[in-house]
Amino acid sequence: MNTSTATTRPSMRAAAQRAGRFVLLASLCAASMAWAVPSVTYSAIDLADTTVGEDLWRYDYSVSGPLLAFEQINVFFVQTSYASLASLSNDATIDMLPTQPDTSLPADGYVTVTALNPLTASDKANLSVSFVWKGAGAPGSQAFETLDDQFNVVGGGITQAVPEPSSVAMMLAGIGLALPLAARRRRAAKR
Repeated sequence: MNTSTATTRPSMRAAAQRAGRFVLLASLCAASMAWAVPSVTYSAIDLADTTVGEDLWRYDYSVSGPLLAFEQINVFFVQTSYASLASLSNDATIDMLPTQPDTSLPADGYVTVTALNPLTASDKANLSVSFVWKGAGAPGSQAFETLDDQFNVVGGGITQAVPEPSSVAMMLAGIGLALPLAARRRRAAKR
């Protein structure tokens, strides 16, 4: 038996295993990219009312990809809770078109956000929509759908509220108080 053949077989086997791991890793990355979906976060701001009997609010949205050029997100405004949608600002990387809720049909309103350029998962587009709130309490999360560049619905989700800085500070303070208490209880239980 040739000794050089015996020594190359294990190294060829190791190289094949490394190549197999690389193919598996590449497949997992491609699969995770296929499952990546855009996200929409919001802050709801109560505005000064300009018309008697109307409760004026604004949503400040942040949309992050992935979205390819000309793919869209429709954010829905339930017709029993929202009226008088108006786009206040929009990012240069997106186009925004509000469609009013219609109580006579009844049909929900929506804001269509179209990506003019691709948005990666680390990119963010910011936009604002003012509206009259007809519901009780404060406005909250909304449903949204994503559409490809051929207007086929390819996914969806729920908008997520951005926590206010005071809420985050209170949560961190609570954790800071709870950790020493838990440690004290563990020490007491060991005795």
